[in-house]
Amino acid sequence: WKDQGDKVKKDFINLVKSKQIEILMGGWVSSDEASVTYMQSVNQMCEGHKWVMENIGNDKEIMPSIGWQIDPFGLSRVTPSLFSQMCFDGHVAWRISEPEMREYMSNQTVEFIWRGSPTLGKSSELLMHLLPWGYESPKE
Repeated sequence: WKDQGDKVKKDFINLVKSKQIEILMGGWVSSDEASVTYMQSVNQMCEGHKWVMENIGNDKEIMPSIGWQIDPFGLSRVTPSLFSQMCFDGHVAWRISEPEMREYMSNQTVEFIWRGSPTLGKSSELLMHLLPWGYESPKE
């Protein structure tokens, strides 16, 4: 971003504002759920969202509302608990075990409401979508 000229930055911002590009998750990184702490997850998300607000804009329509973790090493109840509290509407993920994915696909349940915390109840719910078998472009 810092190496781009004003025109490129302005064009990108216009694409975001016109909804031709959507910023997903918006964290500084996509943290790995196997080894991250709550604080690390929150801090990296705050850092990324701060950058979006300072460089792109802080309109509600611009700020990320969908989580995107296509390559974490596992998913945990932390995801819906934290992301729902960050005002995300949904989450997209990929890496789950093959037997689990086959079951989700055969039951046609790759989309579901995921409740992360029994204590937080409905406030920890997040619409979840699982990408079946990867995230590469279709093979011809």
